[in-house]
Amino acid sequence: MMEKMFNLQKVVEDWGWDRLHRRGNKKQKKMLKKQRTSSDASTEGPYIQMKIDWSRVTFVDKTTWGELLDEKSKEASSPGGRNQAEASVLFRTKFENDTKEPQEYTMRAQRTTKSTCNTEVERSYTREQELGITLKAPGDVFEANAGFKSEFTLSKVHGDSFEYELEWEVQSQIKVLGGNSAEACMEVLEEKKAGDFEVETKIYGKVIIRFFDVEKNKQILTTGDSIVSIVKEHLNMLRCTKEGKKKMGVLAFVEVKEDVEENSAPTTAEGEPQTAPDSDAKQNEGVKVEASQSEKTQNQGTNGAASRWSRLRKAFKGKSVEKEAGGSSNDAKKQEKVFITSRGSCRFRYGIEQDIKVKQDKIKKN
Repeated sequence: MMEKMFNLQKVVEDWGWDRLHRRGNKKQKKMLKKQRTSSDASTEGPYIQMKIDWSRVTFVDKTTWGELLDEKSKEASSPGGRNQAEASVLFRTKFENDTKEPQEYTMRAQRTTKSTCNTEVERSYTREQELGITLKAPGDVFEANAGFKSEFTLSKVHGDSFEYELEWEVQSQIKVLGGNSAEACMEVLEEKKAGDFEVETKIYGKVIIRFFDVEKNKQILTTGDSIVSIVKEHLNMLRCTKEGKKKMGVLAFVEVKEDVEENSAPTTAEGEPQTAPDSDAKQNEGVKVEASQSEKTQNQGTNGAASRWSRLRKAFKGKSVEKEAGGSSNDAKKQEKVFITSRGSCRFRYGIEQDIKVKQDKIKKN
């Protein structure tokens, strides 16, 4: 079965635990080993706590809609959609004129309807246990002035529901002929549309990971890398290992490639916009940021997330995964980014127009 969700959070967590395992000092590695015997190296471990800082990572969403169809007939509606609209009665009243002359009556009413949007997600990615993609509303739905916002934030893996109230008000003069009764109805024409969407998420920037000694409440290590390098390394492992090929489905909608729409703004080697010098130096005084070369090659065979990455690395038979993931200086100039294509469907229901219907009949005499 094809993977439907790319767990970006776990990819970064596994990379972080592996980095701690390879670059931590002897004391930190001992704490990590004790932690693995009591838990599965989660971000809330009893000895070491991991905190991921996404603030330097940029997520840019671009929505593409297929043709919106009438939910019932599955046919495209004409401009305005009124030929497919269904009428819903919001208010009904009756006037009776028992005189011989026509009479005018005032019909006043105020009612509300709900404009709804229900989404289903076929495939996407998760971060911090939720989705985080921004879905722009289709142009004709937003322009219908049905109460919808211009965009929706999708957060639930199984889909989201959105409701907005729309107020309708009528004040109309109803002319009733002599000896007649009139039934007046306030109706709202409602559209029910359904369509498929794709959201291309472009991700780039640097993710920072900080580790803390839980007992001492002290930061012990800060590390990080380009999110592009981390994801690229993960995808390379999926392609080249037996364990990874079980999750090859993500390659259908997750890829690292050159951003052809990138502007000419200066960037760093990680593909980030150039900014002022890093301010983490002051925060990291007394905190271990990098280990010696000899420490990087120790203890590659333990359990947990770090050992999982270590086993996957062996499939490259000595090749440097990090070098392949990070790329050369020429690759940096190409400004590669992570692209994730989310796919799903959406159903809309909303009012587009109000109408007054009047039906007159002769008053029946007993």
